Parts: sequence; C-alpha cells; structure tokens
Amino acid sequence: EKGEHFKNVGTRDFMLATEASEVPLGNFPAVLNRYGWDAKPVPSAERPSGAAPQTEYEKRDYVGLREAARKLQLEHGFVVLQLLNRGYVTMTKSWVCNVLQKLPTNDILAKTLFVTTDAESFEAMSSFSGRDGARALHVYKEEWASAKSLNYGQVAYYQMMLFRTRMLVRLLQDGVTVWLTEADAVWLGDPEPYVVTQTAGKEAADIVTMSDRNQPGKFLNGGFQFLRPTAKTLEVWQSVEKRLEKAVRSWKATEDTRARGVGDAGSEQLMLDQQINKMPGLRVAWVDPELFVSGLWYKTVRKSGGPAGAGKRMPLVILNNWIVGNDAKIARAKANRHWYLADDERTCAAGKMDYVVLPETQFP
Repeated sequence: EKGEHFKNVGTRDFMLATEASEVPLGNFPAVLNRYGWDAKPVPSAERPSGAAPQTEYEKRDYVGLREAARKLQLEHGFVVLQLLNRGYVTMTKSWVCNVLQKLPTNDILAKTLFVTTDAESFEAMSSFSGRDGARALHVYKEEWASAKSLNYGQVAYYQMMLFRTRMLVRLLQDGVTVWLTEADAVWLGDPEPYVVTQTAGKEAADIVTMSDRNQPGKFLNGGFQFLRPTAKTLEVWQSVEKRLEKAVRSWKATEDTRARGVGDAGSEQLMLDQQINKMPGLRVAWVDPELFVSGLWYKTVRKSGGPAGAGKRMPLVILNNWIVGNDAKIARAKANRHWYLADDERTCAAGKMDYVVLPETQFP
C-alpha cells in the first residue's frame, strides 16, 4: 500500500486557503477542488533514503498527508479528521449534508480533512459538494487495502484502526491539533464551542472527549476526541500504538483470517480508556453527557417516547454506534430522520430534517 498525494500543476503542493482568488462561501473550504492536485502517487524518491517498500505492518511516514494537515492547522488552528473507505461514502456524505443544514454559519468543513483509503471513496468525495455552486471538500487519499464493510471485532477492522492510530501519532508529533470525528453521527447543533473552550487557560485539557456510555458512566469514545499535541497526549497515543501493533501482529492475519472475529482483543478504544485512567498528569475534559450522547441514546428514546428522554435536553451530537453494520446504521438514521443525503446520493436532501418520534415498530 502506498500513500498518495496530489500535486498542483506548476505551483507548490497544497495551496493555502488564503491563496484562492474566489470569495469563500461561508462554511465551505476556501480552496480549489482537490487543492489543484492530480492524484499521482508519491515518487519513491520522496521517501526517506534507504526506506523499504511499505507493508501493512510497517510504520508509514504519511509525508503528504502530514503536510496537508499542517497547512490546515496553519489556517484554522486545528484539523478535523475523518477516515473513510468506499463502504463509508454515503455515511460521510450524509454527515456533510447534516453539517451544511444544521451549522450554516460554521466553517467546520473548511477545517475538515477527509482521508480516503481507496480510489472509489476518493473520487466520490472529491466530486461531492452537497449542493449546486458549492466549493469542494478537502479530500486526501492514503491508500489502504480493506474490505468494503468492516465490523467492530474483526481482525481487518483492528488493522484499519492501527492504520489510523499511526496516522494520529505522526500528526501529534508534528504539533498538529487533531479533532478526530466519525461520520456515523448527527450534529444537531454546533459542538465546537463546547469542545474548544476546554483547551484554553491554565487548566487546558490535553484531550477533550465524550462518554460512550449513558450517565453516570464514563467511558472514552474512540471516534470523538479533540487532541492537543502535548507530551502527555503523545505519550498516551504512542502507548496505544505499540499495544495495538503487538495485538495485530500476533494474529498473523492473512486474506483468509482478516474477517475473523477476535472480540475486544484489538480495541484501541479500550486501550485508550485504560491509558487515560492511569496516565499521571494527563488532563482529560469530558463534554456535557446530556448534549453529547452515544448510540445508546436511541434506545433511551425508544423507551421514553420523547425526543430527548424524560427530563433531558435535546443533544447536540448523537453518535450512531452500538449497532452492527452500515446498513443498520443507515436504517436507524433514516428512521429517526437523521439522514441528510438525497436518494440520488449526489446532493443533500431538501427540507428540514429533525428528530420525530416514531412508533415502536418503525425503529430498526
């Protein structure tokens, strides 16, 4: 597997948003489509001298991706990062449409780097803007071979998580502040003020995260983390990288075993939660558990019969986890009117999408 980046013809790589001549359209990135790159593979000469061909177990350098992230960091102060393959394209498009509708004045998409792992997802996201006249998204391809559908607990799923973990460690080493998010979620309001404000001042958090459990439980969610590149943050993630790599290597996965289930044995989320609870001096901030909820919220709604649950506020962010398979996630999102992509899968759905209480039988 090789990482790819795109070169700007006749100019330097990865043009800054400030160099675009057009007037920015609010929450769209103020750059040209694909940053003017042409998606050619990184020449071998750009690798470190003497570097061997990269394998799935070798630590990648992510040279082009890191440069792209540094440019966005320079422009915005942090980078929102999402990783996807071809099986996650429609989910990611729906999230883009969700943000366009619910956060019309926020420039979160200008700060987001979509890292695709195959040509199909790269082309799909590069050509998607959600509506006529909209500017393009920041899309980068760092190729990684995987099945179209990955489920938690599979060897192949944990291989992908090791791929992402290594990427995060390299970005933190570069001093990039990363807001790791995932597209299987709905943002009904703007979470940025609730997250970023906890990283300022003398007691600034190293990591801002949300709980993956209902109150009063606290368990770190692996797909919603704001990571400041502090020594403590880096130490946590480097430890997880080592543990996850050891686990993945131990399975000696082949094409026949990649789909094999191994339970929680390779869960970087469990490893992270353990690390943050035993790391001395690490400052972790937790966002409001009523405003930021996991997929368990859907079960709470089902029981309570109300849009937010008895006596609770409507959440800002609802994760679509605690359910297996992309088809099931999409069905649940649609049942709750949390799906923002039109049926043509090329544009955003028209009209206002809000939560409505549905009969029990209509919940997937």
